[in-house]
Amino acid sequence: MVRENVRLNKTNFTTDGVFFYFMSETQQALICKSDDGTVAFSFALDTTISYQIKEMHYDGIFFWTLEDHKTGGGVVDGFVIRKWAIENGICKHITSHSFVDDVSHTYRATAFAVEHYESSVGLGNNPGSGIGYTGVDVLDEIFLYDTSRINVGDILYFVKRWTPAHKRYGTTNIEQLYVNSIISSTKVEFSTATQEDPYADGFGWRGKDASSSPTEPLPPDEVYWTKYLWVLNEYTGKTATPALYKINAYNGSNIAQYSGTQYGSVGGSVFYVKYNTDTNSGNDLSLTFNTSIDNDATRGGRQAYVLYIKSSSGIFFNVTTTETDRSLLVDNVKVDTITLWTLYDMTLFGIGDDVILLRLQNGTTYKNLAGAYVDDSWSTYNYDRTLLKRHAKSVAVTAEPSIVPINITDAATITAHVKDQYNEAVPANVQVYFTDDDSGASSAEVTALNTGLTDAFGRAFASFKSGALEKDVKITATVTWVEG
Repeated sequence: MVRENVRLNKTNFTTDGVFFYFMSETQQALICKSDDGTVAFSFALDTTISYQIKEMHYDGIFFWTLEDHKTGGGVVDGFVIRKWAIENGICKHITSHSFVDDVSHTYRATAFAVEHYESSVGLGNNPGSGIGYTGVDVLDEIFLYDTSRINVGDILYFVKRWTPAHKRYGTTNIEQLYVNSIISSTKVEFSTATQEDPYADGFGWRGKDASSSPTEPLPPDEVYWTKYLWVLNEYTGKTATPALYKINAYNGSNIAQYSGTQYGSVGGSVFYVKYNTDTNSGNDLSLTFNTSIDNDATRGGRQAYVLYIKSSSGIFFNVTTTETDRSLLVDNVKVDTITLWTLYDMTLFGIGDDVILLRLQNGTTYKNLAGAYVDDSWSTYNYDRTLLKRHAKSVAVTAEPSIVPINITDAATITAHVKDQYNEAVPANVQVYFTDDDSGASSAEVTALNTGLTDAFGRAFASFKSGALEKDVKITATVTWVEG
């Protein structure tokens, strides 16, 4: 148990980017921990929960939970998704959506994701008293970095920068505004003007350019909104074929179902957005913050996904195209290369390209200092990590021909095929090193060609010449590469 971290006794968790949270039906509390497992705080629930929380997600304002719905006899007949917020030291129940078996649907949820987005107050708002200030009770048109995922009728929450999760809901650090129209790709009109005064100085929400000092870097105020709940159900309607259900997060209405066996027996799910970032710097300090959603035409446009894990695959369901356009190798296999560690919940940590997927498990497999793989079982639930940024994950080595006569004239071409964790070839000019296990006088020799750099297809080449003795020679290709 050498790699334990958050040390949870329940199988749900999420993070606000600093602390970790889980909900306990035993303690009737939302418990906040640091990443070493130390309890930082506990928020009592104002509404009793009777069953264990299966998954939890945080959207920047609210905590969302999934639990079974049961009849009086304790038989599961559906599921319940609840929405919570921390207010005045209490975890307050905001609303819930109950999905109970009926003539049209059988509800047996295994995991869910909350489609939510984040942007920032943009540049250019100026009510007459300083660039970057939106003003109090002045503006109903506000610049944002990105409006691509905003629709008329959405509820946007403006949050004062650096406000912790427990001081957002129900305070002057937050303001709820209803979208009236989308003016442009960077400007939104709201149904009312801004009212809150988060800095108590007569000015309202601020952009990056509203720094209090030219040398003090400040990020802009944050903007959050939530749109849909994506539930991995074991049924399509009444048919025992799994489906991904799209549900309106505001009213709980069932919008669509996408059926397929890939949606069943899922270990965990989370909503993933790849954001572009901006930076504000000064006094040798640089602050990076999320801005707009990356728009990659080669991958279906806006990079917003329901990411879920089935077996050892992280599967990306693109909510723009409603297609699965990639999958990810997950390191959740034990030493026997067959048995999988049980996965209970997932969350994301980090911003921009440096996002890491954290998987809540009861153990992990790692390589020790001696180079041997070890299974480490835990008495508590802890997270293991998966890097989402592209990196070299696998190398396959081939030889043509595979047998070389004992002489100094014939040679084999050795090819290393290098792929990332998405099973895609790494880009050109990645360095690959070749070695062989033959040594001594008249030994075999492997020599990198083209300095061992990959080509456009992720291949690197070497030349192999045999030694003076007939024997098997092992050739190893080694590569270390992370995108960017």
